[in-house]
Amino acid sequence: MSVDSLTSGSGASPGTVPGLRRGPSWRSLLWAGACFLFFLLFFLYVWLRVAPAGLYHCRYMEFPPFSLGAVFVKEFLAYAGGPIEYVSAFLSQLFYLSWAGALIITAVAALLCVAAYASFTAFGGTRLPVLYFIPALPVLMLYSRYSHAMTLVLAVLASVLCMVLYASLPLRRPVLRAGAFLVLSCALWYVASGAYVIFVVLCGALELLTRRRVLLGLACVLLSLVAPPVAGTYLLPITIEDAYVGGMRSMIGPHTGDLAALIAVVCLLAFFPIVGVGVALWHRLGRRGAGVAGSAASTPERPRQPGLMHVLVSSAVVAAGLVVVYSFFDRDLGTLCRMECLSRRGTWERVLREARRLSPACARGELATWNVNWALYHTGRLPYEMFSYPQHAYSLIGTSEYYRRFNWRVPTYGKCADVCFELGLVNTSEQMSHEALWVAGDYGPTLLQLARIYILKGQPEASRMFLTAVSKDLVYGSAGRRYLELLKSDPELSTDQEVQRVRSLMMHTDLPHSSFEGRLLELLRTNRQNRMAFEYLMAVYLLTGQIEKLAMNMERLDDFAYPDVPRHYEEALLLHTAMTGRAADLGARRISPQTMARFQHVNRVLADCRGNRAAALGVLARQHGDTYFFYYLLHFASAPARGTSG
Repeated sequence: MSVDSLTSGSGASPGTVPGLRRGPSWRSLLWAGACFLFFLLFFLYVWLRVAPAGLYHCRYMEFPPFSLGAVFVKEFLAYAGGPIEYVSAFLSQLFYLSWAGALIITAVAALLCVAAYASFTAFGGTRLPVLYFIPALPVLMLYSRYSHAMTLVLAVLASVLCMVLYASLPLRRPVLRAGAFLVLSCALWYVASGAYVIFVVLCGALELLTRRRVLLGLACVLLSLVAPPVAGTYLLPITIEDAYVGGMRSMIGPHTGDLAALIAVVCLLAFFPIVGVGVALWHRLGRRGAGVAGSAASTPERPRQPGLMHVLVSSAVVAAGLVVVYSFFDRDLGTLCRMECLSRRGTWERVLREARRLSPACARGELATWNVNWALYHTGRLPYEMFSYPQHAYSLIGTSEYYRRFNWRVPTYGKCADVCFELGLVNTSEQMSHEALWVAGDYGPTLLQLARIYILKGQPEASRMFLTAVSKDLVYGSAGRRYLELLKSDPELSTDQEVQRVRSLMMHTDLPHSSFEGRLLELLRTNRQNRMAFEYLMAVYLLTGQIEKLAMNMERLDDFAYPDVPRHYEEALLLHTAMTGRAADLGARRISPQTMARFQHVNRVLADCRGNRAAALGVLARQHGDTYFFYYLLHFASAPARGTSG
């Protein structure tokens, strides 16, 4: 902002010497305070509400891969839009820390607002300062929908800043300006791909509407729309179609599955051209109505410093926009992202607390139940509280057919690989890790998982290959380098407790076509002390209604020194006894009186409802919704047998 613009908006007379001003006016301070407050709230919302760390762990398939080294940089320099993607990939790695990710998103949004001020000033300025804040709102909406749009936002920012640079060039001759325009458009096309069209439209409007260089404006627009892509097809290995829409397709594509996110993308792309042209037309029509001479039209009017009313109106409009953005916040997806982040860090109690915030109709509940049951196992509560959370047939692990139907924007394969590795299913974990690598690219945790798998399988050279790759990762590189050093002195990693634990559990036979149940049974034959395999096997029987098989495995309770019969096992055993008339052998253990009382109450409810299943389910959901009684009645039987009280 120039000194002239400050003096013109503060009521200074034409003869006032700018250098003798006594300091910023109260209007300037008010405006600065409003800007600071807006971006402070923006930062706090992204940090505490969105939590970019969850985005990093749960939506990593949308993150551009990143690795240190010249070889990796060259990959991005080989196509249009690559430089912006490289910068985006680097910044995206910092999302691993929520505060750092929030700071980056806020800084980029603030730069967009500064670019809006500078570009609209080039068109003559506007008395609506609220327009300067508008570009930040689509950015906030995108991240409220958990759509990672850093590449797109940076491309738009680069285009607008290039327009500001072009507008500030001190070149007067049309030929020189046309040459500078063509150079900038070619460079911007290579850096930001299809987003350079924003630069073309803004600069064309600047020459045509504001400076009235009609021939120059038309020539520049036509040349810039043709020359960069055509030249690019000769310099880069791309087609004409990719030259025009390839880059934008990759930027917009990840957001097409969410209508709200797609609307935000369209608003972000259309905002600068529409408002820039609108401001230019407003000033041109205003000058024409005032009878301003053509020579005066070439000098844009400096924007006036906004007064109190402008600041208040702008604040009200922005506040309304923030309310709209908040209403579009995807709460369930945000919870899932936080759960995935917390499970990666092993904070299992917090995973369970987050799970209780999910709505019952969550469309992506499968990933939540995987994390919930994993957390329940680690906290020792899987056989006691499993049905306090929504469950379904794939609550432990999915089948291959299920993965094909699942939304690949969440880490299904990676989650399955992690659970299988901890169980001791090393071959299955290897297969799923490679699937995750193929779908999502070189994600640090996946590379580390594969490295540990090949150490367990006695293939240190393969492990070293993956560790070398992960050692260049910005977030997980230190872990990769640490493992590489350990491999030199200890190829089997005998000092790594997790590796040694899994080595004692892993199967020594391959069961490529076996069911999940069959693999768990084989794990228990390999090591009877595999508690996770036992509890997951019992969970499989509960989820699939195979309570007779559960009863047959009650002797395994002695292998793990359970002080009692876990609650859900008790409930299943009572159902089994009621339907078959045979009681399971529990040794010295007995079913608790509390579970017996609950079962008797379930029977009374069923008797009172006289075969009305819907009414019975309604009553049982309120009073016994966290029991296996309710789950079994809901999924497997019209009514359990009531011939015995257990």
